[in-house]
Amino acid sequence: MLISMNNCQRVQDVILNFNSKFNDVEKVNISFFTVPKLKSTPIDKHKVKELWVVLKGKGKVTKDNKEYFLNVNDIFFIESEKEHFIVNTGKKSLSILSIWWEL
Repeated sequence: MLISMNNCQRVQDVILNFNSKFNDVEKVNISFFTVPKLKSTPIDKHKVKELWVVLKGKGKVTKDNKEYFLNVNDIFFIESEKEHFIVNTGKKSLSILSIWWEL
């Protein structure tokens, strides 16, 4: 699911929208990753739910064989056990903040 940052005030609001039991989550993890221009991440699949916030650049996410185009300030939700990867389609590095959690 792709959400434009223009439609939400805080990342936690988005998380709560996807999971009304977010307060029951014991641990939320945050990381940051960069994808060089014209490169991609490896295909990934995991038990955790994940939110990506695009901090810089633009890219194309493939999730379960569907494509989504991301730009700065977009938020992308990845459900548990969904195969996904992102390709940097911009002229500069793509920077993403990743937030993930398990229930």
